[in-house]
Amino acid sequence: WNPKLINEQDLPRTLKALADPKYKGKVAVAPADSDFLPLVRAMDIKYGKRETLDWLRALSRNAQIYSDDEGVTAAVEKGAAAFGDINNYYFYRLREQIGAKHMASRVQHFTGGVIGGLVNVSGAAVMKYGQHPKLAQRLLAFMVSKRAQTLLARSDVDFEYPLRPGVPANPQLRPFDQLQPPDITVAQLGSDRSALDLLQESGLL
Repeated sequence: WNPKLINEQDLPRTLKALADPKYKGKVAVAPADSDFLPLVRAMDIKYGKRETLDWLRALSRNAQIYSDDEGVTAAVEKGAAAFGDINNYYFYRLREQIGAKHMASRVQHFTGGVIGGLVNVSGAAVMKYGQHPKLAQRLLAFMVSKRAQTLLARSDVDFEYPLRPGVPANPQLRPFDQLQPPDITVAQLGSDRSALDLLQESGLL
């Protein structure tokens, strides 16, 4: 969010509120970005298909549309939109690029277990018919090792939370135990197919 364009107390407190007519032209979203799909699926789980479609259609009338979260982040930073919905690491990456003292925008987390506070999970697996399963297993073992997870946590590119217990996250991030995600599991989210169908049916894609 850009404090020059909207006061903190006026920010939406739920993802659903992004479609409120009072925010028309102020909000930026990237429905084609893969990060947006789990949010749509989570809305469907909580509110059902009809209400999610209504929300998406209202959002298409309300929002400025960008191709990806980097575009949303840049738009808010330069003042083309008052606020936008992103995964938080896009904000930290931009801040690393231009310097914290030069940043006009700020990051705010959804709290209280609402859909906007969803925590996405990055995963990896070995393909059943891969040609080098043992090497693939070694790669996965390295990725979850203390060394690799520490490199991840110290990176000024990823800004993601490490998986391995005992490896502290990048100190710029809000501590993981202070996040307040909704009570929705990765298994419930499933694939992105149903979310994509909803986005296409709504006309947002």
